[in-house]
Amino acid sequence: MSIKEIENYSYIRCLGNGTYGDVKLYRDTRTKQKVVIKTIKLLTNNLSIHDVAKEIMIMSKLDHPRVIRFLSCFEDSVGQKLNIVMEYASGGTLHGLIEQQKAEGVFFEQEVILRLFCELLMGIDYLHMRHVIHCDLKPENVLLDSSMRVKIGDFGISFVTSDPSKAVEASYFGTPIYMAPEVYTMRSYSSLSDVWALGVILYEMCTLKPPFGGTTIEQLTKDIHRGKFEPIPCKTLGYDMNFQVIVKLMIQPKLKDRCSLSGIIAHPFITKSFYETIFS
Repeated sequence: MSIKEIENYSYIRCLGNGTYGDVKLYRDTRTKQKVVIKTIKLLTNNLSIHDVAKEIMIMSKLDHPRVIRFLSCFEDSVGQKLNIVMEYASGGTLHGLIEQQKAEGVFFEQEVILRLFCELLMGIDYLHMRHVIHCDLKPENVLLDSSMRVKIGDFGISFVTSDPSKAVEASYFGTPIYMAPEVYTMRSYSSLSDVWALGVILYEMCTLKPPFGGTTIEQLTKDIHRGKFEPIPCKTLGYDMNFQVIVKLMIQPKLKDRCSLSGIIAHPFITKSFYETIFS
């Protein structure tokens, strides 16, 4: 790993603070392009060098228009911080977009939901073909570029597996509302765990709220294991009833009942929009 001087980047503003470090917006003084730099404090948290190296390894091997692009990485002068330089998505996050619609009291148009969902499918399908399980899909990790096109980000707890369809024991866990039942019970992830999270996100785009909302973690866990949630009011919202069908296929508590990602893409309601999105 080469050591570069932070002087190559001009600070603009802070985008967020986390347990393991900061995410800030910079301008690369050589290319004049805006970039995001995620700074990880190596000596002040429980993250191992292996964990950080794994995230960099995963990101550096990904190249897809629906996935945030890794640009470079460098240490600080004393080796206490690692900086990961990434593509900047200027449109914010899907979470921010949902909150904006909620604040305005306006639901998404069906075409917008379909486009965003199909772009998510494209990105996750690519990850799974590259044997990467994301493990922490949620609206906050779905970034948007200046054209409001999806860019999947945050591979902090993702992992590479020889077979994405097989369950793998996990050391870190995602966000409770978007976690599949098997993550709670078996402490394991597979490609179907990402499918569950995508189903939760689709439901949230349709209704502006997640399907599960227990006031305690115990109640939330119980609701997730039951897989019971209010149906999407498709008729009231003017949506095709297939939205509820697709969500139900994805949010199935039992792995054997949950539809695969390829099965969702092959669904007649999704297929046309999916391929229109590819060529748009």
